[in-house]
Amino acid sequence: MDRPTIFGRHSFHPVVRRPRRGLIPAVRPLEGRRLLTATATMTQTATFPDLETLPTVSDQALLYFGATMGTLTEVDVVTSGSVESQFSAENLAPSSRTIEGTTTANLAINVPTGAIPVSIPSVTESFDASAFDGKLDDAGPSGTTMAPVTSRSTPQTMVLTSPADLAAFTGFARIPISVSGHATGSTNPDDSQVSAAFNTDTSATITVTYHYIPNLPSPVQPPVSPISSAGGGSSPAPVTATGTTTDPGGGGTSPASTGASTTIVAHHGSSKTRIVAHHHHQAHPLHRPKPSHTALSSHHPRGLIRMANHKG
Repeated sequence: MDRPTIFGRHSFHPVVRRPRRGLIPAVRPLEGRRLLTATATMTQTATFPDLETLPTVSDQALLYFGATMGTLTEVDVVTSGSVESQFSAENLAPSSRTIEGTTTANLAINVPTGAIPVSIPSVTESFDASAFDGKLDDAGPSGTTMAPVTSRSTPQTMVLTSPADLAAFTGFARIPISVSGHATGSTNPDDSQVSAAFNTDTSATITVTYHYIPNLPSPVQPPVSPISSAGGGSSPAPVTATGTTTDPGGGGTSPASTGASTTIVAHHGSSKTRIVAHHHHQAHPLHRPKPSHTALSSHHPRGLIRMANHKG
């Protein structure tokens, strides 16, 4: 059994290291795995409410994709629309009959690549009207005013990937987006003995999503500190006990980095000395008595330096 080697008042036990386990390389298939990709998305939405009452909102704007953001790979355009209609009518004929009212909305959203149609399903309502009661009030037995009904379109998605389409959405400032078309109403029978009115509220929505590869900034490499050596080369400034570094060129002292430790290793023949200086937020001077005589001994086979102080 190995006995500990004693130097002065300290004992050092030999360090026993366990053998490392052998690593066996293995090749695994990539099927079913997701690879990381450096892609990003940017989404914008514009809504055009009540185009009949607010016709000025039929012109809006979205932002172009800026070339400085990265490389545009895909543009997704999602469009939808809706119409709310209230149908009212009066039968002016001397006999009863059934009157139908149908509301249709045909819209188109204009983007840089062209007009995108928005198909909104039509709405049909009917009622049985008696002979004209002498009052044109859309009420009574010969007339009616229906409750408002709403019809919405299914959102349609258009995926653009061609270079021409991507270039149409790339630029500066804003893209002019506009909506054309409106809602219309029709009655059956359509003659002079039917008085009908349609109160409509039409709206449209467009969402544009950019898929792109962003321009990532290049990583900044930290400066490499010079390593001192016995054979030559530059050596770092020595660290004093007050937590400052001394400039060898005569420039004075500068504060040392807080919360860090500096290790300076100097090689001398077969032995080496390691000096470790720890820097804290508040440095305190070290008071140590100066030895009158220092004896060096390097009998250890690993070249460990033992220092003993002798008072004269």
